[in-house]
Amino acid sequence: MEKLWKIAITISGLGGIGAFVFWSLYKEWLTLPIFAKMSPIHTFILMLTFLIFTFFSLLVILFVHVKLKKNEIFYKKKMKSKNEYQGKMIYL
Repeated sequence: MEKLWKIAITISGLGGIGAFVFWSLYKEWLTLPIFAKMSPIHTFILMLTFLIFTFFSLLVILFVHVKLKKNEIFYKKKMKSKNEYQGKMIYL
């Protein structure tokens, strides 16, 4: 599966992957019976709201991931420097 995603990204780039994810999430969304009762403007506003919510959710997930990785790297560096000092004897 990982090989498939690598090939897909090389061929279509991130835009193609984004379009595929969009299509996968919303392909049958507009065929729901509730949309027959709504006006086109309301349908558009609802679709836009869900797209914005999805986008900001992904941004929050990305931010948390970067923050956790940054803390992990900082913690590893701190532990490495702490371990270096513990192994050395200081003579006065």
